[in-house]
Amino acid sequence: NRHGQECFYECFCQQIFRVTHREKKQDISKVAYRIIGRKEYVEKIIGKNRIGKQIIQWSLQNNKYIPVQHCIFTENYEEIIDSFKLQE
Repeated sequence: NRHGQECFYECFCQQIFRVTHREKKQDISKVAYRIIGRKEYVEKIIGKNRIGKQIIQWSLQNNKYIPVQHCIFTENYEEIIDSFKLQE
């Protein structure tokens, strides 16, 4: 949202989950998050954007999620923010 006018990467458009089921192990499922509406409605749903290093990819290591990639436009910030979480 904050860098949408200047960024053409699709890193905020999907989250990838690996699911094991009867048909296949480690099957990849992708989810796209989009909010479509008038500006006032979208801003109300998103809320105030906190400024910080926006994490766009997590990795599960030793039963703990570790940030492994962040938005290139926010790399200079210290506070880490989950980019897929809309509000607290």
